[in-house]
Amino acid sequence: ATLSAVGIILSIGLLIAPGAIAFLLTKRFDRMLLIAVLVCLSSGLAYSSDAGAGLSEAIESACCSPWERKTYRSSVGLPFTMIRSTRSSSFFVVLG
Repeated sequence: ATLSAVGIILSIGLLIAPGAIAFLLTKRFDRMLLIAVLVCLSSGLAYSSDAGAGLSEAIESACCSPWERKTYRSSVGLPFTMIRSTRSSSFFVVLG
């Protein structure tokens, strides 16, 4: 019964949330429909591509792991800094 209730709540949220988000962003109905469809598609793609797990891993590694910083020179002589997490494969590149 609990699992069924959770499923119902999630289903209702997936039906209501895109329209509510679109309503908050615009008042024109044609744009509202387009935004709601884009929200649905982007949430479906994020779920199917496992982007949420990657994003949460990046946030966790950014907040909780030590970072290593090294400065390099590109092949044309421009300096750039690579900031890499020592625990995961997350990294950032800063030009200049």
